[in-house]
Amino acid sequence: MPHPAGGYAESGSLQTELIYSRSREISLNLPASRAEQFDQTATRVSRSFQLRISMDFSSLGLFTQQSNSISSLDDDLFGQYLDDTGGLADRPSDALQSFFDDVDRILADSEAHVVESLGAFFDQVAE
Repeated sequence: MPHPAGGYAESGSLQTELIYSRSREISLNLPASRAEQFDQTATRVSRSFQLRISMDFSSLGLFTQQSNSISSLDDDLFGQYLDDTGGLADRPSDALQSFFDDVDRILADSEAHVVESLGAFFDQVAE
């Protein structure tokens, strides 16, 4: 029977490999300068996850989802997101997890607002 710590290490390694794979897909669609910044930030986030048992794996998924969403909105905004994420990844607290949760909430609220606004606009056009 595998030792629990060994099982966690293997699971964590597999999870970071999956995130690495998703990150590579995102990186290939970015301009070269931004791709380099993204790759460096993704490495820092993955390392942070590996070092912190308390960090939820879903945070890594949020990072890739948010990167994909924000990079398609605005390059400068995406650069700020990467700068903030990279800075928080180096802190020994749960600040990175909170940051991802907050950004996720903002993106969800923004999407709901867009859907509502488009719905109202389409209703007016149909009248």
